[in-house]
Amino acid sequence: MRHNVKSYGASSFIDSTKAIQETIDACNLAGGGSVYLPTGTYHVTYLTLPGAITFYGDNPYASTLQSLTATEDVLTVTGRGCRICNLGFKSTPPRTAGRYLYLTPTSRATYIDNFLMEGSYIGIGVNTSATCDIEHGEIINGS
Repeated sequence: MRHNVKSYGASSFIDSTKAIQETIDACNLAGGGSVYLPTGTYHVTYLTLPGAITFYGDNPYASTLQSLTATEDVLTVTGRGCRICNLGFKSTPPRTAGRYLYLTPTSRATYIDNFLMEGSYIGIGVNTSATCDIEHGEIINGS
């Protein structure tokens, strides 16, 4: 089942953290599926992605998660079988710590494809126990 973040109140004009997390949680309660971010820039602080969810946008230049903090991890994957595709990541304040994407020790078989990360402190953090495939990405002005 596909869950559109705009159906839960996400907008390019407000902090959409709560609406996007509610979309993710509803998808998880339904047993998995996909969370879709239509074209737009979504301002967020911190999101958690449990297993068996595809989290995706239209393309990394059109569907963007924009961090509102300089230090928090933006998207943390905690479960198995997640897919993160066609998304961009940016930050409003200059990043001084944290990652745009963090894979915890419990995340397994995560697939990340077609992404853009701009102005990152650390783009992707992968715990040594996590397993993932990363393809077709670009990290600009990051470490």
